[in-house]
Amino acid sequence: MDGRPPQRLRIEVLGPLRAWRGQTPLDLGPAKRQAVLAALLLRHGAVVSHERLLDGVWGDEPPATGHKVLASHVNPLRRALDAAGTRPAESVILSGKGWYRCAADHVRLDVADLAERGDEALRTKASGDLPTAVAQLSAALVLFQGEPLANLPGPFAQAERQRLLERRRTLRLARLECLVLLGRFTDALDDLASLPESDRYDESLTALRMRALYCCERQAEALKA
Repeated sequence: MDGRPPQRLRIEVLGPLRAWRGQTPLDLGPAKRQAVLAALLLRHGAVVSHERLLDGVWGDEPPATGHKVLASHVNPLRRALDAAGTRPAESVILSGKGWYRCAADHVRLDVADLAERGDEALRTKASGDLPTAVAQLSAALVLFQGEPLANLPGPFAQAERQRLLERRRTLRLARLECLVLLGRFTDALDDLASLPESDRYDESLTALRMRALYCCERQAEALKA
């Protein structure tokens, strides 16, 4: 190494799992390997036993070779994520007898940005500053690049996917409430129209749509909704 600190890793999970060092995209390998990485990353620096990692990625069908399979995924991930010349003790993925751990301070995750932006936006909404809240909620929602952890297998990825989708729903609902309270009914209806078909049956979103339609003097459509 040349003495300069390595560029910090940036990893996105609010869509397909992707990683960069500086401006350079990194190859994270096949979906199962990415699921192993996600199961370490999203525990935010906690130690994860081999058994817990196997359960989170393979569920009820663990591989017969157990920890050897984990090593076959972790070692390529280290080669992809660590800067050239990184010593084992400085790796992004640390390990000990029967466990792995992601060194969270080496990585900037988009879910950390989401937590910061989302919490700030909800505090702003609660304070009554609705125009600022709309802008902050928009900035939080733009972090989503599709379905979180898209196409990653395993119970852990599925549980995290649902948690993050619920977070997105909460932020969307808060933004739509702000738009309706501000009298920006057309903007609210435009946003509602862009939601996936599955979200259009959400009772809270339907109630906002009915209110926006009524206030736009589209009473028949409101009643139909």
